[in-house]
Amino acid sequence: MKNLKFQQAIKDVRSKREKVANEIGMLMERESKMRAPVGETGHLRRSTGSEVKHNEDSSDVEVGTNNVEYAEVVHEGSVVRNITGQPYIRDAIEQNQSNMQQIIAKGMSPK
Repeated sequence: MKNLKFQQAIKDVRSKREKVANEIGMLMERESKMRAPVGETGHLRRSTGSEVKHNEDSSDVEVGTNNVEYAEVVHEGSVVRNITGQPYIRDAIEQNQSNMQQIIAKGMSPK
């Protein structure tokens, strides 16, 4: 009987963790898109997204831009091309630390 309760508690914590990671992924995608510079086409903004991968004991949130060859130059800049970086993804992460902490605290709290 105790083993069943323990297993259920593990499932409950994992479920909470996955929900929290998904919420953070959505927040980071939304915030990164909002900060992404928009050129003539808006391709960089449209191509910015997030992916959340869940494992047995962890969840990973990845935020980035897919299939946009100039994304790194826009984000990091280029000394050779005299381009100043516009770190829209890094800014989204750094400026939302407290929001992510609140999501984690709320999502992982015992109810």
